[in-house]
Amino acid sequence: MSKCHVCVVEDANKFGVQKAHIIQHFRYCLSDNKANGVNIIDGKVWIYSSAESLSKLFTYFKRSSITRWLKELEDVGFFESANYNKKGYDRTKWYTIPSEFTITQNEQWNNTINQNEQGFSNNQLLASNTITQNEQCSLENEQPIQYISKYTNNNIINEREENNVFNIENAPSKKNKCTSTRKSKLKPFPEDFHLTDKLRAYAIKNGIEDPDLLYEQLKNYCASTGKQYKCYPSTYQSWVLREKNKNSSRRTNYDKKPNSTDNKDWYYNKACDELQRIYESGGADIP
Repeated sequence: MSKCHVCVVEDANKFGVQKAHIIQHFRYCLSDNKANGVNIIDGKVWIYSSAESLSKLFTYFKRSSITRWLKELEDVGFFESANYNKKGYDRTKWYTIPSEFTITQNEQWNNTINQNEQGFSNNQLLASNTITQNEQCSLENEQPIQYISKYTNNNIINEREENNVFNIENAPSKKNKCTSTRKSKLKPFPEDFHLTDKLRAYAIKNGIEDPDLLYEQLKNYCASTGKQYKCYPSTYQSWVLREKNKNSSRRTNYDKKPNSTDNKDWYYNKACDELQRIYESGGADIP
Protein backbone atom coordinates (compact mmCIF):
# COMPACT_ATOMS: atom_id res chain seq x y z
CA MET A 1 0.00 0.00 0.00
CA SER A 2 1.48 3.35 -1.05
CA LYS A 3 1.86 6.21 1.46
CA CYS A 4 0.71 9.77 0.81
CA HIS A 5 2.23 12.88 2.38
CA VAL A 6 0.21 16.11 2.28
CA CYS A 7 0.77 19.67 3.39
CA VAL A 8 -1.18 22.91 3.77
CA VAL A 9 -0.89 25.38 0.93
CA GLU A 10 -0.53 28.35 3.28
CA ASP A 11 2.39 26.66 5.05
CA ALA A 12 4.03 25.82 1.73
CA ASN A 13 3.74 29.44 0.52
CA LYS A 14 5.11 30.81 3.79
CA PHE A 15 7.87 28.32 4.68
CA GLY A 16 8.37 26.16 1.59
CA VAL A 17 7.08 22.74 0.55
CA GLN A 18 9.69 20.78 2.54
CA LYS A 19 8.99 22.53 5.81
CA ALA A 20 5.23 22.39 5.14
CA HIS A 21 5.37 18.57 5.10
CA ILE A 22 7.10 18.49 8.50
CA ILE A 23 4.64 21.04 9.90
CA GLN A 24 1.67 18.99 8.78
CA HIS A 25 3.14 15.82 10.28
CA PHE A 26 3.68 17.57 13.63
CA ARG A 27 0.20 19.08 13.46
CA TYR A 28 -1.34 15.61 12.98
CA CYS A 29 0.59 14.08 15.91
CA LEU A 30 -0.18 17.02 18.20
CA SER A 31 -3.88 16.80 17.37
CA ASP A 32 -3.89 13.12 18.22
CA ASN A 33 -2.15 13.74 21.56
CA LYS A 34 -4.57 16.54 22.39
CA ALA A 35 -7.60 14.35 21.68
CA ASN A 36 -6.21 11.56 23.88
CA GLY A 37 -4.95 13.89 26.61
CA VAL A 38 -1.35 12.72 26.17
CA ASN A 39 1.86 14.74 26.69
CA ILE A 40 0.10 17.87 27.93
CA ILE A 41 2.77 19.73 29.91
CA ASP A 42 2.82 23.33 31.10
CA GLY A 43 -0.43 24.08 29.33
CA LYS A 44 0.76 22.87 25.92
CA VAL A 45 0.55 19.71 23.84
CA TRP A 46 3.91 18.17 22.96
CA ILE A 47 5.45 15.48 20.78
CA TYR A 48 9.01 14.20 20.95
CA SER A 49 10.82 13.62 17.69
CA SER A 50 14.26 13.80 16.10
CA ALA A 51 15.76 14.41 12.68
CA GLU A 52 16.75 10.74 12.48
CA SER A 53 13.19 9.49 13.00
CA LEU A 54 11.83 12.05 10.54
CA SER A 55 14.37 10.99 7.91
CA LYS A 56 12.97 7.45 8.14
CA LEU A 57 9.47 8.83 7.56
CA PHE A 58 10.42 11.29 4.83
CA THR A 59 12.90 9.11 2.98
CA TYR A 60 13.27 11.70 0.22
CA PHE A 61 14.68 14.28 2.66
CA LYS A 62 18.22 14.28 3.97
CA ARG A 63 18.76 14.15 7.70
CA SER A 64 20.98 17.23 7.65
CA SER A 65 18.29 19.14 5.77
CA ILE A 66 15.63 18.14 8.29
CA THR A 67 17.87 19.30 11.15
CA ARG A 68 18.33 22.68 9.46
CA TRP A 69 14.60 23.11 8.75
CA LEU A 70 13.64 22.31 12.36
CA LYS A 71 16.11 24.92 13.62
CA GLU A 72 14.83 27.52 11.17
CA LEU A 73 11.22 26.92 12.24
CA GLU A 74 12.31 27.33 15.88
CA ASP A 75 14.18 30.53 15.09
CA VAL A 76 11.11 32.17 13.54
CA GLY A 77 9.00 31.07 16.53
CA PHE A 78 6.65 28.72 14.69
CA PHE A 79 8.01 25.69 16.59
CA GLU A 80 8.81 25.63 20.29
CA SER A 81 11.15 22.99 21.69
CA ALA A 82 11.84 21.67 25.18
CA ASN A 83 13.28 18.63 26.96
CA TYR A 84 10.92 16.65 29.20
CA ASN A 85 12.82 13.36 29.04
CA LYS A 86 13.05 11.43 32.31
CA LYS A 87 16.61 10.27 31.63
CA GLY A 88 19.28 12.95 31.67
CA TYR A 89 21.30 11.49 28.83
CA ASP A 90 18.29 11.48 26.49
CA ARG A 91 18.64 14.58 24.29
CA THR A 92 15.55 14.00 22.15
CA LYS A 93 13.67 17.27 21.71
CA TRP A 94 9.98 17.84 22.37
CA TYR A 95 8.14 20.07 19.90
CA THR A 96 4.89 21.98 19.88
CA ILE A 97 3.16 24.66 17.80
CA PRO A 98 2.35 27.28 20.46
CA SER A 99 0.01 29.23 18.22
CA GLU A 100 -2.28 26.21 17.75
CA PHE A 101 -1.75 23.80 20.66
CA THR A 102 -1.78 25.91 23.81
CA ILE A 103 -4.33 24.46 26.22
CA THR A 104 -6.59 26.79 28.19
CA GLN A 105 -7.72 26.10 31.77
CA ASN A 106 -11.19 25.10 30.62
CA GLU A 107 -9.76 22.58 28.18
CA GLN A 108 -7.48 21.15 30.88
CA TRP A 109 -10.47 20.81 33.22
CA ASN A 110 -12.53 19.07 30.54
CA ASN A 111 -9.67 16.68 29.77
CA THR A 112 -9.35 15.80 33.46
CA ILE A 113 -13.09 15.13 33.73
CA ASN A 114 -13.05 12.96 30.58
CA GLN A 115 -10.11 10.93 31.85
CA ASN A 116 -11.79 10.38 35.22
CA GLU A 117 -15.04 9.34 33.55
CA GLN A 118 -13.17 6.99 31.26
CA GLY A 119 -11.33 5.44 34.21
CA PHE A 120 -14.60 5.08 36.14
CA SER A 121 -16.28 3.36 33.18
CA ASN A 122 -13.32 1.00 32.83
CA ASN A 123 -13.55 0.10 36.52
CA GLN A 124 -17.27 -0.56 36.16
CA LEU A 125 -16.65 -2.80 33.16
CA LEU A 126 -13.94 -4.70 35.06
CA ALA A 127 -16.20 -5.15 38.09
CA SER A 128 -19.09 -6.41 35.96
CA ASN A 129 -16.82 -8.90 34.21
CA THR A 130 -15.54 -10.13 37.58
CA ILE A 131 -19.08 -10.60 38.92
CA THR A 132 -20.08 -12.48 35.77
CA GLN A 133 -17.10 -14.82 36.07
CA ASN A 134 -17.83 -15.48 39.76
CA GLU A 135 -21.48 -16.26 38.99
CA GLN A 136 -20.45 -18.63 36.23
CA CYS A 137 -18.00 -20.44 38.55
CA SER A 138 -20.64 -20.80 41.27
CA LEU A 139 -23.11 -22.29 38.80
CA GLU A 140 -20.57 -24.82 37.55
CA ASN A 141 -19.86 -26.13 41.07
CA GLU A 142 -22.12 -28.90 42.23
CA GLN A 143 -22.18 -27.75 45.84
CA PRO A 144 -22.41 -24.07 46.71
CA ILE A 145 -20.00 -22.55 49.20
CA GLN A 146 -21.49 -22.63 52.68
CA TYR A 147 -20.65 -20.07 55.30
CA ILE A 148 -20.98 -21.32 58.89
CA SER A 149 -20.46 -18.70 61.53
CA LYS A 150 -18.99 -19.42 64.94
CA TYR A 151 -19.40 -17.22 67.97
CA THR A 152 -16.11 -16.99 69.86
CA ASN A 153 -15.44 -14.16 72.31
CA ASN A 154 -18.52 -12.32 70.96
CA ASN A 155 -16.93 -12.12 67.49
CA ILE A 156 -18.29 -13.78 64.39
CA ILE A 157 -15.56 -15.74 62.66
CA ASN A 158 -16.15 -17.13 59.24
CA GLU A 159 -15.33 -20.84 59.15
CA ARG A 160 -13.78 -20.70 55.72
CA GLU A 161 -11.44 -17.87 56.71
CA GLU A 162 -10.62 -19.68 59.95
CA ASN A 163 -9.53 -22.78 58.05
CA ASN A 164 -7.35 -20.71 55.71
CA VAL A 165 -5.56 -18.80 58.47
CA PHE A 166 -1.79 -19.07 58.02
CA ASN A 167 -0.03 -19.55 61.33
CA ILE A 168 3.29 -17.74 61.17
CA GLU A 169 4.70 -19.54 64.18
CA ASN A 170 4.16 -22.94 62.58
CA ALA A 171 5.36 -21.83 59.18
CA PRO A 172 8.55 -23.63 58.14
CA SER A 173 11.57 -21.40 57.97
CA LYS A 174 13.48 -21.54 54.73
CA LYS A 175 16.80 -21.24 56.51
CA ASN A 176 15.97 -23.97 59.02
CA LYS A 177 14.71 -26.21 56.24
CA CYS A 178 17.98 -25.95 54.34
CA THR A 179 20.04 -26.46 57.49
CA SER A 180 18.05 -29.51 58.56
CA THR A 181 18.26 -31.01 55.09
CA ARG A 182 22.01 -30.55 55.01
CA LYS A 183 22.46 -32.04 58.46
CA SER A 184 20.21 -34.99 57.70
CA LYS A 185 22.61 -36.10 54.98
CA LEU A 186 25.43 -36.47 57.51
CA LYS A 187 25.57 -39.73 59.46
CA PRO A 188 27.85 -41.25 62.08
CA PHE A 189 30.37 -43.94 61.31
CA PRO A 190 28.27 -46.96 60.26
CA GLU A 191 28.97 -50.27 61.89
CA ASP A 192 28.44 -52.15 58.66
CA PHE A 193 31.13 -50.17 56.83
CA HIS A 194 34.20 -52.32 56.24
CA LEU A 195 37.01 -52.26 53.74
CA THR A 196 36.13 -53.95 50.49
CA ASP A 197 38.60 -55.45 48.08
CA LYS A 198 38.05 -52.49 45.80
CA LEU A 199 38.89 -49.93 48.51
CA ARG A 200 41.89 -51.94 49.68
CA ALA A 201 43.22 -52.17 46.13
CA TYR A 202 42.64 -48.43 45.70
CA ALA A 203 44.68 -47.69 48.83
CA ILE A 204 47.56 -49.97 47.82
CA LYS A 205 47.59 -48.43 44.35
CA ASN A 206 48.09 -45.00 45.89
CA GLY A 207 51.01 -46.06 48.06
CA ILE A 208 49.24 -47.00 51.31
CA GLU A 209 51.14 -49.93 52.78
CA ASP A 210 48.56 -50.80 55.43
CA PRO A 211 44.99 -49.98 54.29
CA ASP A 212 43.50 -51.54 57.44
CA LEU A 213 45.52 -49.22 59.66
CA LEU A 214 44.20 -46.18 57.78
CA TYR A 215 40.68 -47.57 58.16
CA GLU A 216 41.13 -47.84 61.94
CA GLN A 217 42.50 -44.29 62.06
CA LEU A 218 39.40 -42.99 60.28
CA LYS A 219 37.11 -44.95 62.59
CA ASN A 220 38.88 -43.73 65.75
CA TYR A 221 38.88 -40.17 64.48
CA CYS A 222 35.09 -40.20 63.98
CA ALA A 223 34.53 -41.80 67.38
CA SER A 224 36.75 -39.36 69.28
CA THR A 225 35.68 -36.13 67.58
CA GLY A 226 32.07 -36.96 66.67
CA LYS A 227 32.82 -36.05 63.08
CA GLN A 228 30.20 -37.21 60.56
CA TYR A 229 30.31 -37.64 56.80
CA LYS A 230 27.83 -38.27 54.03
CA CYS A 231 29.61 -41.13 52.24
CA TYR A 232 32.26 -43.07 54.11
CA PRO A 233 33.73 -44.97 51.13
CA SER A 234 34.39 -41.60 49.49
CA THR A 235 35.78 -40.26 52.77
CA TYR A 236 38.17 -43.20 53.01
CA GLN A 237 39.39 -42.53 49.45
CA SER A 238 39.94 -38.88 50.41
CA TRP A 239 42.03 -39.99 53.37
CA VAL A 240 44.04 -42.22 51.03
CA LEU A 241 44.82 -39.30 48.74
CA ARG A 242 45.71 -37.11 51.72
CA GLU A 243 48.19 -39.68 53.00
CA LYS A 244 49.60 -40.00 49.51
CA ASN A 245 50.22 -36.27 49.33
CA LYS A 246 51.82 -36.30 52.78
CA ASN A 247 54.20 -39.10 51.80
CA SER A 248 55.14 -37.44 48.53
CA SER A 249 55.83 -34.10 50.21
CA ARG A 250 57.82 -35.86 52.97
CA ARG A 251 59.98 -37.67 50.43
CA THR A 252 60.56 -34.44 48.56
CA ASN A 253 61.75 -32.74 51.72
CA TYR A 254 64.01 -35.66 52.55
CA ASP A 255 65.60 -35.70 49.11
CA LYS A 256 66.38 -31.98 49.36
CA LYS A 257 69.54 -31.65 51.42
CA PRO A 258 69.59 -28.68 53.83
CA ASN A 259 72.11 -25.89 53.44
CA SER A 260 73.50 -26.27 56.97
CA THR A 261 74.35 -29.25 59.18
CA ASP A 262 72.17 -27.91 62.01
CA ASN A 263 69.03 -29.53 60.56
CA LYS A 264 69.09 -32.77 62.55
CA ASP A 265 65.58 -33.77 61.47
CA TRP A 266 66.66 -34.19 57.88
CA TYR A 267 69.48 -36.55 58.78
CA TYR A 268 67.27 -38.48 61.19
CA ASN A 269 64.51 -38.97 58.61
CA LYS A 270 67.07 -39.89 55.97
CA ALA A 271 68.54 -42.56 58.27
CA CYS A 272 65.06 -43.93 59.04
CA ASP A 273 64.30 -44.26 55.37
CA GLU A 274 67.56 -46.06 54.76
CA LEU A 275 66.93 -48.51 57.61
CA GLN A 276 63.41 -49.12 56.30
CA ARG A 277 64.79 -49.86 52.86
CA ILE A 278 67.34 -52.30 54.27
CA TYR A 279 64.66 -53.99 56.40
CA GLU A 280 62.37 -54.47 53.42
CA SER A 281 65.19 -55.89 51.31
CA GLY A 282 65.94 -58.48 54.01
CA GLY A 283 69.43 -57.18 54.59
CA ALA A 284 70.54 -57.91 51.05
CA ASP A 285 71.75 -54.34 50.59
CA ILE A 286 74.08 -54.44 53.64
CA PRO A 287 77.67 -54.28 52.37
